[in-house]
Amino acid sequence: MKQTHWALGSMEREELYIRIVAQPELRLVDYYTGTSPASLRFGTSTRVIDSSCVGEVAGKALIVMKTWRHSSTSDANWELKSHFWPTEIALIKVRIEYEQRNPEQAAAVPQTPAESAA
Repeated sequence: MKQTHWALGSMEREELYIRIVAQPELRLVDYYTGTSPASLRFGTSTRVIDSSCVGEVAGKALIVMKTWRHSSTSDANWELKSHFWPTEIALIKVRIEYEQRNPEQAAAVPQTPAESAA
């Protein structure tokens, strides 16, 4: 799923660089973000576990995303992120459910002009 379809926090920047460090054997993904390749810093981690670990039916995924607060993050920006996260999670969930119901239409999602040019 393209970041522009769900990442509300990145809309305030002209450019956002992301480095994804996946550890498939642990089912972990760490995200490093910044306004340039040199400024990338750790900020978000995701873990995927089988839903049976929390007493649910086996075979479904439970995805846990955490964002970490850096000492330079202002109270105002941290509060703003606290509103972004539930909304972003809802957008991701709805998109995944849509793609599961409509796989042929999911492949034809319109792109932004910048994505089309890339």
